[in-house]
Amino acid sequence: MIPFFIGFLTCLSGFFRSRCNLGFDVSERTVFRYLRRLSPPDDAPKLWSAFLRHHREAIAAMNFFSVPTLTFRVLYCFFVIEHGRQRILHFNVTEHPTVPWMVQQLRQAFPESCPYR
Repeated sequence: MIPFFIGFLTCLSGFFRSRCNLGFDVSERTVFRYLRRLSPPDDAPKLWSAFLRHHREAIAAMNFFSVPTLTFRVLYCFFVIEHGRQRILHFNVTEHPTVPWMVQQLRQAFPESCPYR
């Protein structure tokens, strides 16, 4: 079974052909049967939106990004947003991010008493 999947992955672009260069005879019907098994269910977007709707009070998103300035310096931004109320929990900017700085930002964004995990 493993050689079939390796062959399937290597000849995915030519999966309409009945023979790959690995010596396995693969029909279109077999390929489509495995493609159906590997594809996500049709209601996957509904499941994801339901998950977000039910757990949005306990979800927070973080982003760490760089911003070039007009003087060709680079600023590093740390941004945390709460999904439930869609409000900014924490935001900070530095020119030289370090590990202690990042740890401090996480401590300030998520104190011990916060509901986020």
